[in-house]
Parts: sequence; C-alpha cells; structure tokens
Amino acid sequence: MGGKKISASFYQQRFKTRSEWSRLVGQIVSKTGFRAEEEFFTNVVYHQNRIGSFHIKGKFQGKPASLKIQGIDPGSSEASNIISFEKQNRSSLIRAPTVYKYQDYDPKSGFGYLIWEKIDARPLRQICRADRDHLEEFLRFYQEFKSEALNDSWIVPKEKTPLESAEGYVGVLEKIYQNAGTKVLTKLGYNYQIFGKRFLSLVKKHSSLWSREFTHGHLGPDDILIDREGKYIIFSHLYWGWYPIYYDFVFYFWALSLDKRRNSVDNLRALYQLWFEAARRFWGESFIPEAFELTVLDRLLGSILVQIGATTSNPTPLLRATISFFDELTQ
Repeated sequence: MGGKKISASFYQQRFKTRSEWSRLVGQIVSKTGFRAEEEFFTNVVYHQNRIGSFHIKGKFQGKPASLKIQGIDPGSSEASNIISFEKQNRSSLIRAPTVYKYQDYDPKSGFGYLIWEKIDARPLRQICRADRDHLEEFLRFYQEFKSEALNDSWIVPKEKTPLESAEGYVGVLEKIYQNAGTKVLTKLGYNYQIFGKRFLSLVKKHSSLWSREFTHGHLGPDDILIDREGKYIIFSHLYWGWYPIYYDFVFYFWALSLDKRRNSVDNLRALYQLWFEAARRFWGESFIPEAFELTVLDRLLGSILVQIGATTSNPTPLLRATISFFDELTQ
C-alpha cells in the first residue's frame, strides 16, 4: 500500500540495452558538460538485464559529482522531491544530496537525468554488522528525522480507504508475479492469490486502526549514509508519499529480512521481535500493535510475490522462511 504510484505496467516498460545506455551517456555528457570518469552503479529491476537507472562518477563545473540517468519512467520527480524536502527540513544532522542540474523523465526522449554532489559517506549496511547495531543506528537517525527533518507534506493524498488502497496494491503485486512467469509458488503447493486474500481479510478487520502518514518511503540500510562528521545523507527520493503508519520503521526491518542468509523462520521471527519491541518503546502508549503487524504483512506480501517470488524459479530457503513467517502472522 505504498504512497508512490506503482503499477504492473511500470515493470513491463522496455528496458534499454547496454549499447543504448552507452549512446545515452554520450548524449547527456555532451548536453550538460558533465565529465564522466567511471560507471559505479546500475539499478536493476528484478533482473540483471533490466537496468532502470545508470550512475556515473565524474565532475560538473569543476566539482566532484555523480550523474544518475533514469532510463524508465519512475512516476515521480526525484529532483523535485529533494528540493521540497530541503525547503521544510530543519535538521542540522540530516540532509539530501545537493542537486546541481536535472531534467525530469521525458517520455518522448525516453530518459531523465540528475547531476548531484559526490557524497563522501558510507551506507548503514556497510557500517552496521549485527541486527542490534542496525536497530540502534536507525533509531538515532529516525528520532531526528521525525522531530526535525520531516515537518510538512508536499504531495496531496489520494482519497481512498485503507481497504481500497490495499486491494489496489495486492492487484499490482499479483500482476507482477503473473507476468514474471516463475510459478515458484505453485512448486511449493500454493495458489499465489491466497496470500493477498489473507492480507486483505486482516485489513478489513483492522482498517480503522491503519492510518496513513506522509514520509520518505524507502529508508533502508542502503539509503541512509553517514559522513565523517556523523551526519546523515538520505537517498532514494523517488518514493515520497503517503504510506501506512510505521512504514519507515517496517521498511528498514523488511530490507534486513531480504538477506539471503536468513534461511529460517526462527531467524525472521527473532528479527521481527527485535523491531516490534523497539517500535513499542519508540511510540509508547500510542503504539498500535495491529497496525504495525499489518504494515509488516504489507511488506512480506511484496517479498513473496515480487522481491523473491518474481525473481526466482526455484524455491529458496529465504522464500520458504518468509512464507512460514507470513503464515504465522496471518493465523
């Protein structure tokens, strides 16, 4: 039930070939004056040959910079979100990267680009090792984010009930799974639609408790960086929007849950309990366990049908563990 508009057609866009990317890089470099030095990152969409964006290190107007080229329509303007975020950001510890030049995605040309400062910082995934380390660092960040960095919204929420939003979300996930053609859930003896039905039955039961809030929408261990001064720089600004309550908290937990080394339901359960108890302490008497659980199920459903289920043809220990944990929470 994410806040950023997603649809099954997003994942069905035609992805550019390597030769097309090469020509596109040359075109943008010539247009902007960006001096390319090296490719350092490609963002793939559930398959190594489906490149959504291309990232290059270099210089712009004599300053170290990074160029991000968007090769498919992301459905929102990352640069506009960064600008809007910084206008209302009061934190001296959290910021977004400085944007030097950008062009939003243009359907006619088939690309958009963003040139921003080169950041000398490391993501939390590289800094934190144990699950508790991740939790403690996230809590330090999140307290500042909630109290100082996020003060106003700049996107109007859609007039939908929690159930209507959830039904649309389930439909998108099921369509993506169908289009992927992996049939991995069938191999495990499941009808892929059963997971969405279980989720929606709980949404119907607790919908009055499941409010939405405006937030970043993608605060994972790869999206939050720390520089040498201990300040945070956040990336992935395509996803700002209205999300289920506790979404930021749950998203970080969920990102950790996708580690392939989590090959048992006991491991996932222990991770969940760690974050559940931390959320209870963070929100105190206002904490709503049923709403937190619904938001967790929202993310686990995405894992089963898309992040794992649409990317592998053979059942993996992580998929089996995720399904088992989903079953526990929906009993």
